[in-house]
Amino acid sequence: MLFLNRVFEKLSGHKPEEFIGKSFAPLFDEENLKKATELYTRTLKGESLKREVCFKDTGVLCEYKNIPLRDNKGEIIGVLGSARDITESKHLENERKNLNKSLEQKVARRTKEWAKANEALQIKIVQLTKAEDLLQKSKEQIQSILDNSTAIIYLKDMNGKYILVNQQFETLFHVNRNEIMGKTDMDIFPGEMAGALRANDRSVIKAGIPLEMEETVLQDDGPNTYISLKFPLFDSSGIPDRICGISTNITKRKRAEEKLFSYQKQLKHISSELSLAEERERRRISEDLHDRIGQALTAIKMKLEELKDPHVGTDSDRVLNETGELLDNAIQATRTLTFEISPPILYELGFEPAMEWLIEQFRERHNIPIDYDGNGNGRVLNDDVSFFLFKSARELMFNVIKHARADRIIVLVRREKNGIRVSIEDDGVGFDFSKIKFSVDDLSGFGLFSIRERMEHFGGNFDVESKPGQGTCITLAMPLEQHKGDRVAK
Repeated sequence: MLFLNRVFEKLSGHKPEEFIGKSFAPLFDEENLKKATELYTRTLKGESLKREVCFKDTGVLCEYKNIPLRDNKGEIIGVLGSARDITESKHLENERKNLNKSLEQKVARRTKEWAKANEALQIKIVQLTKAEDLLQKSKEQIQSILDNSTAIIYLKDMNGKYILVNQQFETLFHVNRNEIMGKTDMDIFPGEMAGALRANDRSVIKAGIPLEMEETVLQDDGPNTYISLKFPLFDSSGIPDRICGISTNITKRKRAEEKLFSYQKQLKHISSELSLAEERERRRISEDLHDRIGQALTAIKMKLEELKDPHVGTDSDRVLNETGELLDNAIQATRTLTFEISPPILYELGFEPAMEWLIEQFRERHNIPIDYDGNGNGRVLNDDVSFFLFKSARELMFNVIKHARADRIIVLVRREKNGIRVSIEDDGVGFDFSKIKFSVDDLSGFGLFSIRERMEHFGGNFDVESKPGQGTCITLAMPLEQHKGDRVAK
């Protein structure tokens, strides 16, 4: 036996735990065991039967009913049995027989015996009343179990009319269970939605087995998606007469799946864009090496070859001076390129000196006024944090040069108690911040998206203030204390 309720203890005198996973044979004497075994065997063959069986230890006579338990393929996998105490009813039946016999044999004692029978009947009425109370209590307990479920549970007849709903159904759809009885989905939901629900019910009726399906219903917050398990219930003749449904809300899971898909799409775009950005950076470095340093070295080589010419004579000093100038230019170009890739000043002197150098480079190259204000206290920043802030500031200033059409840039660096704040402000054209999606689906905002994602990785904040025609201010706020393992690729 796999499951027994507490009524079993009352009928048999044994606790349910004693017989879970064990045979029922010890419960009966030889005669009643034969009845129980026959009942079980025939039920496994597909019959729904009932027998009167007496428990050995309590003497309780029960009407024992078995029905086959089937899986979703209709195969018999077990037996569902119920036992009803008929000891008293049998006793009453015997009493009534004895009374009739007594009435025929002893007319003179009819009045007395009727009195006794009436007394017995009153007792049975009391017992019946108690049984009805227990039945009502059982119904209330079952309803309570249903009402405490977070799933939507309901029962319909074959015409789609509601027979039972739980509290969750009432709450979500703002209906009263007493008012909904006898109504259909067409009375509750919009026509198309109700039609889909009814079509699913018909599929279950036609299949005759439990079916699982996704369903969409309208709630206060809009359409919600449910995974519904619907199954038919059968009458004593094995004919389906009701449909039960248990529906669990999976809207959050569906939305999470959609969000995950969107993130995956974004990551693919990010990977592609980063690859392109790396390739562009490599190409720029290659061009700088070729155009600035390579050409300078070629010129130096030519000057050195010129010195080998015996006809140079007094012009050797001039050639040496020109060669020296070319070497100085090559050294300066190499230093500049090194600074752009990963400036040594950033790691040797700190973040603020590196920012001052960067701003001076922008002033010279792009001929734009840049105001700088820093309050550095000399505290050394984590190398990863320093590089990330420096790279982000450089990228934001390049964006101003390329897109903002600004006349002035203001750079502020503020050391705070537990962090550092960098602001890049311009008086350019600005933009509608609400239209920036911060996703790679909108590649125009990819740079800002990338910086924001890296800021979040470090536990920092990324803030943008901008309006068309009113300029833009972007602030990076980074905590100084970093978690172990938080690193930025250089």
